[in-house]
Amino acid sequence: MFIVVIHLIPDVKFTPKPSRLIRHLLQIATDKDSLILDSFAGSGTTGHAVLAQNAADGGTRRFILVEMDENICRNITAQRLSRVISGYNGVAALGGGFRFCELGEPLIDERGDIRATAPFADLARHVYFSETGEPWSGVPWENGLPARRGQDVRTPRKRMSALPLRRTRAPGKKETTI
Repeated sequence: MFIVVIHLIPDVKFTPKPSRLIRHLLQIATDKDSLILDSFAGSGTTGHAVLAQNAADGGTRRFILVEMDENICRNITAQRLSRVISGYNGVAALGGGFRFCELGEPLIDERGDIRATAPFADLARHVYFSETGEPWSGVPWENGLPARRGQDVRTPRKRMSALPLRRTRAPGKKETTI
């Protein structure tokens, strides 16, 4: 909704979103277990509203906040969320939590091909996450249990990634199939 407004009215300065308005939108437009995306996180109002609504109705809503300015993200958004989670200046804690993540370089280019410069370790982490839904912890797994040191760890065939096979050509190299 906000993206449409920005494109329709290009010369308007936007102020922080009112937390009560966002919370009202959450009440009427989300379920108690919804995932909310705010691609213009700014001061973290949407995250604050989600935490407040969860505290009010016992929901388990989750949120993804995207902020391109690292200083705003670290010094404003993350700080605000930390304060509302643990309480501040006599205001009761809302509980909950959040994870702060930074995106790395894209692994796949605009054509959908794996970038020639993508490190293997990053590709392996991506495949692991795509298949399991969990970030790679650095612990090798065998049949759902941590493997012992020195144990041969093989991924069962059914759990292998379904990355599409693509023909790629790295600069100055022969065409290969990935």
